[in-house]
Amino acid sequence: MDSSTATALLTELQSSSKFTTNTYNNFSNYLHEFTTLSKPNKSSKSTDVTTIIRSLAKQFLSFLNKALSLLPKRLSESPRIPDESAPHLFDIYRLCLNCLECISSQLSCKPYTIQAQRVRYIHCLESWEKYEEAECEGLSVLKVLRDNAIGKTKAETKKSKLVVSTQQHLLPQLAEENVDQEFALLVVEIVVTLVKCASLIQNKAVSEYHGLLDLVKEVAPWFKVLDANAQDKLHRVLVTYLNRITMTMFGDFTKFSGDLVREFCKEALCQIKNSSLNDQLFKFARKICSSIFSQELEKCFGVVDTLKYVLDTMAAEMK
Repeated sequence: MDSSTATALLTELQSSSKFTTNTYNNFSNYLHEFTTLSKPNKSSKSTDVTTIIRSLAKQFLSFLNKALSLLPKRLSESPRIPDESAPHLFDIYRLCLNCLECISSQLSCKPYTIQAQRVRYIHCLESWEKYEEAECEGLSVLKVLRDNAIGKTKAETKKSKLVVSTQQHLLPQLAEENVDQEFALLVVEIVVTLVKCASLIQNKAVSEYHGLLDLVKEVAPWFKVLDANAQDKLHRVLVTYLNRITMTMFGDFTKFSGDLVREFCKEALCQIKNSSLNDQLFKFARKICSSIFSQELEKCFGVVDTLKYVLDTMAAEMK
């Protein structure tokens, strides 16, 4: 297709107030050549594939960059686009991201640039209250960052593989020095977003909270790499939504195991103490106690230990 098709698609993306299945189909047809990569010929040599990728990059990179610049803007507009139009824009967004990832090996950019683009997509999902989708995408991005050892030198990659063989990590291994701040910000931002989504998802499976707690603990050293402003801003968000999850658990103590609730309580109190919201510690502790005393929890395993921990924490802070 010629450049006039690309111009027409981008103009529609920028100016239209209504998007339909036909809009997505037009984008899909224009980017149809990318299917040659998704269904490679078994006899194709690696040099042939590289040649195809370079050709696609030369032909479509400018279009993809412009589309990926417009899409988050359209999905974040106020007033919002019609509800019935949003799914089609999200479909186009995913299509463009996948196409960009197909040619990423031939781009002069940081190895995590595509994943950073996906984080923008995740924030758009958030803004449209698509929390389950945002959560799935966030976990997928973390897996790519971890499994591909993005942000590490070859020596660090070799070392981290030895570590993972004995202890499975959810996040990439944090380098001891020369940490890329943009990469660190990306990792922290994803974890904070996952915590936020978890606090807003209704009827989330209890088993999923264990992994979330592990993420919160594992991301702690990454915060220290960030500059002061980013660290404070993101940590405040983490604390806010971690507290919300904890209070949700106390609101329905019988649904969760006593050990899990106690661990979330400990982590929430610890995070508050180490944040700029530490003046809220006593208020939060009182809310926990109030929630406990308002319920009939005699048969709830772990409630006494949890209450004791909260009271001990408050007493220690008063000394």
